Amino acid sequence: MNEWERLLRWHCGDLRDERLRQASGLWIVLTALGRDPSREPAPDGLAVSTAMAPADLASAGPVVFPLPEGPAAVQVFGLWRPQTALEEPLQRQHWLFWVVPGRQIHAERRSMGLNPLTRAHGPGGPAEHLAAQLLPLLGPP
Repeated sequence: MNEWERLLRWHCGDLRDERLRQASGLWIVLTALGRDPSREPAPDGLAVSTAMAPADLASAGPVVFPLPEGPAAVQVFGLWRPQTALEEPLQRQHWLFWVVPGRQIHAERRSMGLNPLTRAHGPGGPAEHLAAQLLPLLGPP
């Protein structure tokens, strides 16, 4: 582990922190679009909401994604499924994503449960499929 990784683990001791998870999900989405998140903002009309799946989904309470105020043209839902407490949220293989046109989400809705999301939009897909799903909806950069 290099010094930067040690600093990050020390500073962000709780790798399951909601802000770190949300930032990691957005980072994964933007890099999938070929953007440099440290220099380029998210495209207009794109919203990303994340949630964490507990180790045992069957016995856990509901998994809920918060939604932004107001409608977004494209809503991405990212579900982080860590296998251990030390798993970093940038490990793309432990995420599932759903890309949903904003018009398919009720404008007054403030959250989306995992169960309704999967019933309406299927099981979600890996980070590698994000660009193919997002680019047709977002248009050229």
